[in-house]
Amino acid sequence: MKNQYFGDINDYRKYGLIRSILRAGDFRLLVAWMLTPDDDSNDGNIVEYLAKPKQWKNFDPTLYEGLQRLMRPDARRSVGLIESASLLPSANYYSRTVPDAAADRSQWMRDLIAASGISDLVFLDPDNGFEVKARPYGRKRSSKYV
Repeated sequence: MKNQYFGDINDYRKYGLIRSILRAGDFRLLVAWMLTPDDDSNDGNIVEYLAKPKQWKNFDPTLYEGLQRLMRPDARRSVGLIESASLLPSANYYSRTVPDAAADRSQWMRDLIAASGISDLVFLDPDNGFEVKARPYGRKRSSKYV
């Protein structure tokens, strides 16, 4: 996850799914962003959905309106916005940047496990998804993958 991606269509989908799960039971959630540094890419700019309420709002009106408020043109995109918005009820957050180096990454994971404490559910939000052969654990840019 990069802060520059915050609020894109994929976030709306992810947060909607998380909210549905949280409504199904009394879960304590830890969201682990798996943050990586912002870059110059255009990825994460799929925010047109916010201008199409007839198409998107019905899925989760509260979330949709909340993201519209957070995604003001003058706002700096950051996961900190949703952390302070109470759109993911009962959630706690682990917002440390994920390092590439294997030893540092192992420490990051130990700290995450400690932070999970009494959480019933931990949601990992990586930059790109699961590990790929081209970016094995401990190598440059491996932090983008679970």
